[in-house]
Amino acid sequence: MKSLHFIFSFTLCVLLTGCASKSIHFQRKLNDDLRKHAKTKNFDQAIKLVKDKEYYPEKRSELVRLLNQASILYYKGKYPQALLKFNDARDLSERLYTVSISKRAKTLVTNDNLDNYYGEVYERSLIRFYTALVSYKLYETESNKTKARAHLFNARAAILDWDTYLDSKQYDLAGRPTYKADLAAKVFGAMIHEEIGTSSELQIAKQLYKDADKILKQNYGAYPTYNAASRKYVSDYGDLPKKSSKELKAYTRDTANATIVKSYIKSASKSMRKKKHNAVVLINYGLISPKTPKVHKFPMAFGSSIIPSGKSLSISAFAAALLSVPAAAAPEIKFEQTTIDSKANKSSSISIEFKQKGRTIKKVFAAIINPISDIAKLEVDNQKLMKMGKTGARVAAKHIGTMTALYITYKIALKKGGITQALALPLAVASYKVTAGQLAKGELADLREWTLLPHYQAMAKLKLSPGDYEVFVNGKMLKRVTIPKSRKTQLIDIFAP
Repeated sequence: MKSLHFIFSFTLCVLLTGCASKSIHFQRKLNDDLRKHAKTKNFDQAIKLVKDKEYYPEKRSELVRLLNQASILYYKGKYPQALLKFNDARDLSERLYTVSISKRAKTLVTNDNLDNYYGEVYERSLIRFYTALVSYKLYETESNKTKARAHLFNARAAILDWDTYLDSKQYDLAGRPTYKADLAAKVFGAMIHEEIGTSSELQIAKQLYKDADKILKQNYGAYPTYNAASRKYVSDYGDLPKKSSKELKAYTRDTANATIVKSYIKSASKSMRKKKHNAVVLINYGLISPKTPKVHKFPMAFGSSIIPSGKSLSISAFAAALLSVPAAAAPEIKFEQTTIDSKANKSSSISIEFKQKGRTIKKVFAAIINPISDIAKLEVDNQKLMKMGKTGARVAAKHIGTMTALYITYKIALKKGGITQALALPLAVASYKVTAGQLAKGELADLREWTLLPHYQAMAKLKLSPGDYEVFVNGKMLKRVTIPKSRKTQLIDIFAP
């Protein structure tokens, strides 16, 4: 009977850990389903999924739900509802960011999945982009001039908030090859200021284009979309200030995409005052490369040994006995870590065609202004070493805690009698092996993310006569649009999954 009590003491922990891991695996499946719905533009099913009580039901994952709901509403053209969700997401992300370090410290003893999801830096940043974007769409579609102007200035306010946020990151993350400046904030922000059109606003837009060119040169060398030598650039980032101009040339090799975006910035700045365009195309291309789990294993066996009999063991001898099992059956420190297997966008041309009755009226090439998957991969890579050390220490501590608890139970069982060492120690070894396996299941990578962010975003400016058009992206018809007789610049936003 006492031997059964000995086993039960550890079975409860095993079961609780197993239940938690099953929940996380189920949520991962739902996230995969969400991607499938988005790629087929089945947004009715997508919104149904993210509103389901099984989709990240815990309060700690509320930001994930808000961001993905907001994206779906935006893609469905439900702009007022989308704006409310994006505003809620921004407010929540700000509240979460102010959570004290002491509260975050609980992840030192529990898995990251059990902590609040604070959002990655680029996610918190891009909330501002989408707030500005949706506000502009409301301006574009609003017939009342007073209300339309209010929406336009709301878009401007979101751009200024975005700029303030990024300024704080420049200070916090100085000296590191990480996300702390955003090309899209400058290029898209310039479009907003241009649309307002006053002399002072045009001056701001002109400066933003200058800033965009500067960011491309100083901050975006880390991204393979623009720099064929990005890996070398990132690895030697700390030494770059010491390099000569000649040496620095080895660290930057412009891709075709870099050439296109540089040309876009230059031409957009030059044509600004002449207002040579009446339409802007924004392409949300694909879906961001997903966070995926990578398993790390560290064996804990020390070879086989004969389990001793007789009086009880010291804790060190007990621990040695737990680990002295055949290598094939040995427990191991095992945990997952978040990674992103992202491939750079290799496309050198993103063609956009406007057709009427099958005839091409206008063809332009879009410039990639936001390589979101590149940004996400760099950020996750930057976190790997820090998180590996923290997770490894946490898992090791759990193994030590398990051994200690087993030893205490082992000592009590021997002291009270009714169980011999010849039975107690094999039970302890078996319990430890099972519990070690469950500890690994409890250390799953935190894959929570803003799933419906695009792989990248691209922009193009053009002049179109009023009328109805079919819009083709790289030869595929994706949208029908009407260009009205209007002084407003039409923002043609396209989701190209």
